[in-house]
Amino acid sequence: MRDRCSSRLPSRSNRRCGISRASIHSVPTASPRPSESRLVRVLRHVLDVGLRHKRAVAAGTVVLLLLVCGGFTFVDQQFFPLSDRPEVMVDVAMPPGTSLDETSRAVAALERQIAGQAALRHMETHIGDSAPRFYLPYSPATPSTSHAMRLFVATDLHGREELIRAIEALPLPVEVHLHVQRFSLGPTVDFPVRTCRIVCPVQKQYGCLASV
Repeated sequence: MRDRCSSRLPSRSNRRCGISRASIHSVPTASPRPSESRLVRVLRHVLDVGLRHKRAVAAGTVVLLLLVCGGFTFVDQQFFPLSDRPEVMVDVAMPPGTSLDETSRAVAALERQIAGQAALRHMETHIGDSAPRFYLPYSPATPSTSHAMRLFVATDLHGREELIRAIEALPLPVEVHLHVQRFSLGPTVDFPVRTCRIVCPVQKQYGCLASV
């Protein structure tokens, strides 16, 4: 026997069977589950907004990508960046064959000129040798009577830069050479070599121009 109460029957028959038009065509709405956390509900809302505005989301992604690529031009390109340690390492180089006494006098003169700096917290000297490897990327120099190593510890990074400027501005004798270094996060390079381009005109034998 065919069921009289069917959705295919006319509306009058449906009303007699207790079925309304709204109950036939209504679709149940998805309600949030009570067990879902607040984070899941927020994520669901964000995904819903993103799917509804696909073009705006795609355009915003492209704009952010272009901004990031443009921001890389303002970042210093350095393979091993400088460390945030407040130490400053100064190598004192004298002419080969200099005795330890002469090297000690040159280092003592350097100490007297730097001792009054307000940014200086501590300093130590190694004459004829370098300091032990207290920092992994640091490479001690070969022992020599004409070499000394000064380690200055500043109060902070700003004080470190003040010490470097003060050391580089010191009046030194001709035979004394100072090499100031900051510590880096990788292997240190004592004297980095930059690209040098030498231009020599063909018609001139001398007078070459060098640009670095």
